[in-house]
Amino acid sequence: MTAKVMVSIPHEFLEEVDRVAEEEFRSRSELIREALRHYMDKRHRRGGHQPTVRPGDLPQVQAAVESLRALAQAASHSVESSDQEQGEKRPTDDIADHRSGVEKAAVAAQAERE
Repeated sequence: MTAKVMVSIPHEFLEEVDRVAEEEFRSRSELIREALRHYMDKRHRRGGHQPTVRPGDLPQVQAAVESLRALAQAASHSVESSDQEQGEKRPTDDIADHRSGVEKAAVAAQAERE
């Protein structure tokens, strides 16, 4: 038994699909079925479902976060020493307070994942 499925495909991509189907003397449906078979076979050979990688787990994202923390810490120390000299609170103090709250949340989230 065959079921019909509606799929949204960008017009430009559909034109490419139709061009390839014509070159291979296939129908659009057969080309799409073959592409799905190929994808599912490749996925199966890799061992089935691969775990989803969260963006925060990527090394480049972790490095960027660490760089931002270092910059925020440097800015915080710079503001603190400047404030001590001038004896006043600056708007950047609020940023430093927010940063420490964000760091606490990140540590808590990491602890939950572990």
